Amino acid sequence: MPPPQDVQVTLTPIMTGSSFTSWQMTLNGKTQPPGTYPSIDVGNGNSADFKITIQNPPGQNITFASLLVPAENKEIHKVDGISTTTLTFKDHNWNKGPIPYEILFNGAGKLDPIIINDGGGPPLYLNYAIDGIALFAALVVGYVIARARFRKGGA
Repeated sequence: MPPPQDVQVTLTPIMTGSSFTSWQMTLNGKTQPPGTYPSIDVGNGNSADFKITIQNPPGQNITFASLLVPAENKEIHKVDGISTTTLTFKDHNWNKGPIPYEILFNGAGKLDPIIINDGGGPPLYLNYAIDGIALFAALVVGYVIARARFRKGGA
């Protein structure tokens, strides 16, 4: 299984005085012209780890307010960083096609760049294998502790 595809995005707010105008996006080290938001492609067979960072100019405190995805979307998960300047999330990339989503901000206008999944991401069971192992281990430890307490109380 290939390692997750890392997607690094830096967003710099373009301001006119103290008013937000637009975003300048840097995608995986390539700076785009202000107001230009290229699609983000996730290659076939990969999952993707997204990290989006706001690079505030002096005197600004723009943060992430929300990441909106349709309720039926099961591709985007493990979203973290609301109310901060760094947002992370994961993309399973199971299905081929675009993922509709919007990023909302505190102190700036929304952004809705496009993620294009090429599909074929890791099978569901592989994405949850570590979580499943951790849950199983916790259940075993809980069982062992409960059994030890029962024996101690019964002796």
